[in-house]
Amino acid sequence: MTVDKVLLIFLLFCPVAASSEKSSTNTAQAAYKLALNKIVTGWQPLLKGQSISFLEVSEEESGDKQSIAKLIKLDTNGEEIVKPMVGTNNQEEDEFNWETSVLVNPARFPANAKLIRETETTWVFSIPSLVKANIDDATGDVDSNRINKQLTSALVSELTVSKQSPRFISLKTYSKRRFKPAPLVEVSKFNVRIEYTQAWQNGPWVTESISRTLKGKYAIFVSVNEFSLKTYRSFHLVN
Repeated sequence: MTVDKVLLIFLLFCPVAASSEKSSTNTAQAAYKLALNKIVTGWQPLLKGQSISFLEVSEEESGDKQSIAKLIKLDTNGEEIVKPMVGTNNQEEDEFNWETSVLVNPARFPANAKLIRETETTWVFSIPSLVKANIDDATGDVDSNRINKQLTSALVSELTVSKQSPRFISLKTYSKRRFKPAPLVEVSKFNVRIEYTQAWQNGPWVTESISRTLKGKYAIFVSVNEFSLKTYRSFHLVN
């Protein structure tokens, strides 16, 4: 085969491939918007004061489990209010805002997302990471802006959308490299995976499970190796 024939074949097939790729991207973008609209539709009744009961099951790496029945609703600003159904909430505040709310808030997702890859059954989109450090600036001991810039540059968030009846399946946020959010802290692994589901038919979209892994070092001698898993189930409308 001559060089001219090879070039002719190349020119004939390249536009087809480019057109096919563009069509696939357009289909993926349309599916993303459809899936996001489902989140919006399920979110609307919550703004009217609906309360939902659910069961939170926490599991540590040791295998220890704890189950707590809770109530959740939105305040006037659309922020979650979560309370245990019995007793008081003694949960300690985490050092990171892992962006792991129980109710799936449509405002936390961009109107458009970048398609980065696909499989036979899913599309995977890149979206901005919203993980932040929970730090009180009033202490004056740390620079929260510097830490959050380190988190933004080091973390990647990938949202998986189903091709069958488009819906959000999961959100994975992970570190693409080692990073130092503070002078004495080095993070070697940061991984959060959130699975989504619908609370009930035609109901709001909620978090089904959250797995979190954090590895690194503090100073020289203190190693950090944390893993936790939370699952949420038995969602019921209270009012």
